[in-house]
Amino acid sequence: MQLFLWLIIAFGIFPSFASAAAGSELRFQRLSSLGVDQLSSLSLLQDKQGFIWIGTNNAGLYRFNGYQSEKYQSQANDKTSLPHDRISALYEDKDGQIWAGTQNGLALFNPQSNNFTRFEPSSGTQNQRIIKAIISDGKTGFWLATWGGLQHFDPRQAKFTLYTHDPARPDSLGSNDLNAIAVDAEGGVWSGTWPAGIDYLAPGSTSFRHFRIDDDVSPDSKLNIVRSLYLGADKVMWIGTENGLVRWDTKQDWTTRQRVDSPNSRVNAIYADRDGTIWAATLSAGLLRWDQKQSRFVQFVKQPIDPYSLPSDDVRAVLHDRGGMLWVATLTDGIALTNLNSKGFKRVIPFDADSDNPRPNNSIGRIVGTPSQELWLTGNNGLALFSLVDGTVKKRFRADKNRPGSLSNDLAYSLYRTKNGTVWVGTSLGLDRLNPDDTFTVFHFGAIAEDYINVIAPGDEGILWLGTGNSLIRFDSQTNTHTKFTPDPKNPDSRSAKGTTTILQDSRGRVWAGAEWVGGGLDLLDQKTGKFVHFRHRSDDSSSISADNISSLHEDAKGRIWVGATNGLNEIITTPTGKIEFKHFTDAGSVGTAKIVAIESDLSGQLWLATVDGLIQFNPETGKAKRYTASDGMSDNFAGASYRDREGKLYFGGTKGFTIVDPTLVNSNSSPPQIAITDISVFNRSLRSANLPSGVRLVGSVTAPRELTITEQESVFSLEFAALHFTDPALNRYAYRLDGFDREWVEADADHRNATYTNLNPGEYTFLVKATNNHGIWSEEVASLRIAIPPKYWQTTWFKWFLFIAAAALLFFIYRWRIGHLTRDQLRLETLVAARLQELLAQQQLNRDNARRMQAILQNAADAILTTDEYWTLETCNRAGLELFGWSSEEIAGMPYAKLCNEDLSERLALCIRSPEFAEKGHGEMEVQQLRVDGRPFFAELSISEFADAGQRKFILIVRDVTEQKRVEKMKTQFVSTVSHELRTPLTAIRGGLGLLVGGVAGTLPPAAEKLGQIALNNAERLGRLINDLLDMQKIEANMMDFNFQRVPLNKLIGDAIESNQAFAQKLGVEVKITGSLPNLALRVDPDRFAQVMANLMSNACKYSPQDQAVRIEAQLLASNRVRIQVIDRGPGISAEFKERIFQKFSQADASDTRAKEGTGLGLAIAKEMVERMDGEIGFDTNPEGGTIFYIEFLGHEILPD
Repeated sequence: MQLFLWLIIAFGIFPSFASAAAGSELRFQRLSSLGVDQLSSLSLLQDKQGFIWIGTNNAGLYRFNGYQSEKYQSQANDKTSLPHDRISALYEDKDGQIWAGTQNGLALFNPQSNNFTRFEPSSGTQNQRIIKAIISDGKTGFWLATWGGLQHFDPRQAKFTLYTHDPARPDSLGSNDLNAIAVDAEGGVWSGTWPAGIDYLAPGSTSFRHFRIDDDVSPDSKLNIVRSLYLGADKVMWIGTENGLVRWDTKQDWTTRQRVDSPNSRVNAIYADRDGTIWAATLSAGLLRWDQKQSRFVQFVKQPIDPYSLPSDDVRAVLHDRGGMLWVATLTDGIALTNLNSKGFKRVIPFDADSDNPRPNNSIGRIVGTPSQELWLTGNNGLALFSLVDGTVKKRFRADKNRPGSLSNDLAYSLYRTKNGTVWVGTSLGLDRLNPDDTFTVFHFGAIAEDYINVIAPGDEGILWLGTGNSLIRFDSQTNTHTKFTPDPKNPDSRSAKGTTTILQDSRGRVWAGAEWVGGGLDLLDQKTGKFVHFRHRSDDSSSISADNISSLHEDAKGRIWVGATNGLNEIITTPTGKIEFKHFTDAGSVGTAKIVAIESDLSGQLWLATVDGLIQFNPETGKAKRYTASDGMSDNFAGASYRDREGKLYFGGTKGFTIVDPTLVNSNSSPPQIAITDISVFNRSLRSANLPSGVRLVGSVTAPRELTITEQESVFSLEFAALHFTDPALNRYAYRLDGFDREWVEADADHRNATYTNLNPGEYTFLVKATNNHGIWSEEVASLRIAIPPKYWQTTWFKWFLFIAAAALLFFIYRWRIGHLTRDQLRLETLVAARLQELLAQQQLNRDNARRMQAILQNAADAILTTDEYWTLETCNRAGLELFGWSSEEIAGMPYAKLCNEDLSERLALCIRSPEFAEKGHGEMEVQQLRVDGRPFFAELSISEFADAGQRKFILIVRDVTEQKRVEKMKTQFVSTVSHELRTPLTAIRGGLGLLVGGVAGTLPPAAEKLGQIALNNAERLGRLINDLLDMQKIEANMMDFNFQRVPLNKLIGDAIESNQAFAQKLGVEVKITGSLPNLALRVDPDRFAQVMANLMSNACKYSPQDQAVRIEAQLLASNRVRIQVIDRGPGISAEFKERIFQKFSQADASDTRAKEGTGLGLAIAKEMVERMDGEIGFDTNPEGGTIFYIEFLGHEILPD
């Protein structure tokens, strides 16, 4: 029997293994996130948390979280570092501790301090430190395969037990060179030695049984060099040798072992994935996968034509992670990953390398199927017929100038197969029809751009719609005639764009056309009229198409038209009124804004959208979408080729072959991710180090923390986290929350995997974080970390209780002291209260007496005194008021004050009590007309003051009848006016006569007569001025003086005033001059009235200035653009008693009959009234140099041009 089996092995009478070319359904992607391009890897491990550990050939150990890795290396002077940088074996024990077997001993990773503890036998050779494999003993220890024998290690005692080869003992280990070990269910140890085959150590025994792999009949020393072992739960042992694989069912006799057909290469490792599938890593034959149904290995090797094949044929380790990714570690080209969870996707590389084309172009532009399981393919290599049955190219059609009837050009951009089997190909040089004799008939349409056939779409019977580089063409394949549709700027109903890249004639016969590169929006052709309707994107219309660049068109089984644009998917909606609108599916939760290069419907009505980055499965009913990328096992860089066969399989072409999609097998990645905190930083300092900052305490490790305590001063910290799901880490998403601070979950993407918190208040918080995988499946568990920020001692509960008790004791002491003090004070207070009571009784009597006196005063007052509430409703009135108005006290109480008025005073009263003067003085005054009970009006002076009564606002009104005063003033005014006018006429004659007499008209007068004449003339002039002043004052008081306001430059006003008064000044021996510069502004005044004011001020200054002195005129620019004009004299000044009445009528500093300076006493009063009526101010100051400064102020204005 044994001889027969080895004959089978020797002569190869067993099923053959599949070649690498058939294994293209796996897509390998090189891992680039480690930061090392070609990491030489020897061992792989995924720990319980989900981290991937990578042992390298000479670069140490890496821990990888999907985005970045942490590197651990041997340091010469650091005994807490790795003992060597070559890591051949990795192992995780039951407690989750990570052990590394290195070239120089065993190392245990300490997660709290982020370093290692070294273990090595106390004695022995260096080879005993070279560890090749580690496996659990099923209890608390583990076995080590070394190049110095078999070792057992008890971590509790840090004890090594060595089993070595002893030439004197046949039952000792067959060889000290071990590369592999396996442990059976009973605890027996199988050791793979070289070159001694397999040794078995039974539980509790020290004797080994020896098993040679080869046989005396057909010896093969390479078979006895055992490089790897795997013993599965089915008790089948897989033996990797220097020359292939051997399979043995340990339930059977050793002689039943069978050499499995496999490449004659060293088998570095044997691994069973999570589904139980056996994988073999070889030295030079790539990766092998055991096909249990076919009882053969499928081989995966590096293929130059396939960028997604295995990167190297030297494979050292294999790992199947919990997310479904298979990790393949190579010695020379880093680590490659492939998704074993991916179902329903198959990559096809149609064109193999050959001697004529060592680097074939596998870019697929268009795909069309046939009924016989074949595909027509176009691209940059002409036209090909590919068999789906055996995966070979049956026919190739290339352009050949030397062969008539060949393809017009190898650049074949479009393809269509009619129902009768005729194949049409659009190239860059025309439209080609494939004839039955495999020759082509070429049709041309004019210029080069017209022959550039981007797309062929079917129309009515025999009609082909062609999209060219310059037009849309309707081609009749039966008559070989065509009609062109080109853009015409003069015709708004013509085609909108020159080029056409996508066309669809829908089930209603409508023809839709769009262009991807030149834009123009979507056009709808009415075949009957030849007119186009244009649909363009409008930013102000959400129902317009999403973009003007159209890349694909598709009609589904329900007749819905779908438009693929460069920024997402649109559905054409026809409203009940017939209007065409567009519904967008460009939201992030739906299709998004990817460019849709092709659209196909599967048999269930789902849409499959091809993009540059992968495929999107879209549900038209819900608007939801699922994304499948290269990590799901398909090709990427799809180029617009798509096709659905009769079985419902979909085909999508790209730049690296095409992908076959079986929608019935496609499933989303349903394995949830593991979530872990990957780093903690306090003030940007990572806590990975064993030396934590002062005030920081971490329970657990940085990657598995349980509690973090930090001080309030250190409460600026960051937490980094990662979803340990490696299918497509860039698409993993996160949500985190700090309970006690964050109210809601904070969402984050893969680029923002950290949370930072600053200046938190003392207290206890819990940080929570969860994650999704690349298809949105949430993690089943939430990673959490308790964070404590202890308060200061004065913020603690015990300190607050201490303060409370101390405060209570103090209050009790104060209470007792206070009671004693109050008792003593009570007697004293009782005495004081009795005395005070007598005082209050006396005061009360005094108050009653005062009230009676006040009532008597009010009742006997000559003026009417009334009180009102805040709404001017009368409450009380004294006797004089009742007599004045004629009402009784009962009638007037509750009466509105308005009933006593002959005018509407509501607005004036409101202005009065809100005025600043009222607030400052506490009262206000005005003249009003009142009404008596019989309706007779009378003039009155009204004084208003405010008081509070029981918290309510009230007013006191004092009304004084001034009717008689008004009558007397009117008589006085009439008298003054009459007398002035009556005196002016004779006075004019007197002044004229005296002037002629003194002037010598009647001859020279004697000196005494001339003197008397001059005195008479001066008195006449004075009397004239008095009459003029009286008339001006009468006009002002009667409000009859007119003002002619003009905007006059300041320099003109001052100059005219000085010029008019210069003669008067010279007569008195005084000079009037301007000092300083005048502001270049204008005043809005009456020029005559302004001159009159200035004349009064300057005449006074001249009269009171000593001779030979100057009266100075100055002008200053004040704030808010106001101008102050000052008249400055050097006279005697103004006495203190006269300053208060200087602007009153008939006021003079010297009122005697013998006063030296003549004047009427009305000039300043008139000047004040005129200045104020021109919106100015007048005043005076004492001149520090002696004399007086009179000033007037007006608002300055810009000088207007003439």
